[in-house]
Amino acid sequence: MRLVRMSAGASLEAMPPAEAYKRAEMLISPKDGAEPRLLEARPLLELAAGQGHAEAAGRLGRWYLLGLGGAKQDPATASALLHAASALGDNEARFWLAQLLLAPSKYQPKQADGVRDPNPIAAIKDSEAAEEEFKRGREVIRQIRALQKENRRRAREAPEPGAAQQARPTEARPRAPWEPNAEDDETAARLADPVRPPLPERNLPLAWRVLERAADAGHTPSMVALGNQLMRASPPRVEAAFGWYVRALEAGNGDGAFNAGLTLFDGVAPHASLSDTQGDPAAAVPLAPSALLAPELRVERTAEGKLVLPPRPRDAVAYFDMASSLGDPSAMFWLGTAKLDGMEAAGVKEDPAAGLALLQAAAHKGHGGARLFLSRALREGRPEQGLPADEAEADRWLEAAAAAGEGEALYELATLALGHGDRVAAMGLFMNSGARGFAEGYTAAGVLAYQGGPWGGQDYRRALALYQQAADLGSEGAWRNIAAMYARGEGVPASEEHARYILHTVLGQAPPAGSAEDPGAAGEERR
Repeated sequence: MRLVRMSAGASLEAMPPAEAYKRAEMLISPKDGAEPRLLEARPLLELAAGQGHAEAAGRLGRWYLLGLGGAKQDPATASALLHAASALGDNEARFWLAQLLLAPSKYQPKQADGVRDPNPIAAIKDSEAAEEEFKRGREVIRQIRALQKENRRRAREAPEPGAAQQARPTEARPRAPWEPNAEDDETAARLADPVRPPLPERNLPLAWRVLERAADAGHTPSMVALGNQLMRASPPRVEAAFGWYVRALEAGNGDGAFNAGLTLFDGVAPHASLSDTQGDPAAAVPLAPSALLAPELRVERTAEGKLVLPPRPRDAVAYFDMASSLGDPSAMFWLGTAKLDGMEAAGVKEDPAAGLALLQAAAHKGHGGARLFLSRALREGRPEQGLPADEAEADRWLEAAAAAGEGEALYELATLALGHGDRVAAMGLFMNSGARGFAEGYTAAGVLAYQGGPWGGQDYRRALALYQQAADLGSEGAWRNIAAMYARGEGVPASEEHARYILHTVLGQAPPAGSAEDPGAAGEERR
């Protein structure tokens, strides 16, 4: 192990774990405004974590999870460290462990270029092979639907947080201490185990237990995350989720206040039963013993006999106000847009000056949506609201929104670059927009490749691969473009059956009765 110079001249190995962690913290968050020195902090964290220091193991686990501090992104090692830190009582580690257990694929390192063909369909050479690929595609869709059905069944049978857990059957082999099917002190032994742990798998029941343990200990991000999970349950446990949001709010968490406001503003669509604990649907259901506002949540029954939580926009605004006062940029953005034009349904009066101040505050806090809103408003000009047309300022806010990772902002920057004839910059920005989750970014990049990309010449293979990425994000335009390319045989062997399958099965566009639809008429999306 590399030695680090100490004032007393002692080696790193001789340093107590608490002292090593303290020194690492000073390097990570220097008080003099200097740049963080993460690479120097990492050996200190490794020393402390190796000797059972919970916070060090938790921080190191986050670094491996996110690829920080010079650590290569490694969800397997991150899982082991977060399990150990969680078992040792670190609530921040419990929060991140739950995020990993809820969505392991989100933290998988990206594959290096050339590891696999991004467009396996383009490798098909003849119509017979195309038909076989088409059959395999249908089988894959069938398997995915079966898996989704099984996952929904398991979700319905998953125990509620805090419910008694059934004893697990005896396993055929001894459980390794890092395996994510229990949270106990044995996981700490993983730190000294030389065997590489397996990649983590999604484990919803354990994620809920870990979140509940951290939330009960007062960790407010875990309170909010647990509330979100309860709202996503089927049926949603509205009053339990709202209770956690209120607890987070009372502890000073702006996200809790904002989510409570969203719950009341949007309401909950009809369900057969919103929860097993709400009893008589005509009765008022307490949200939480310590609720600051809206002390009761009234669930109503529809004409069809289902339970519904009607929207309560006026009550929601009070929670947005509290979230804004706690510095939550999302609440500032919501209130800013409401005050700018007024929102009668929520009882928000038009106040352009106050709305603009809130929008600017949210933008300065890094809110991508607020930055994009200001950019658009300044580009078109709203002098009556204190926003005169200013192209230079609009461009500045647009670039700031893109820097915050706002996919639509990257898309608009790409459109501007394309208008100035810079196809190379436009292509890169469109693809970056898609990588940020804005599907039309990949669609537009595919159109550029189809028309003749910045490298010159039409590239059907690349276009199809980009359309596939956009389709995975839900772009119907990309699906139509894929269908058109199959119908025309561009980049793939022509297959009208495959094109019709996409149009009719994937997009649900059944042909009119008695018609012979031409799949090639779908055309390319000109974005």
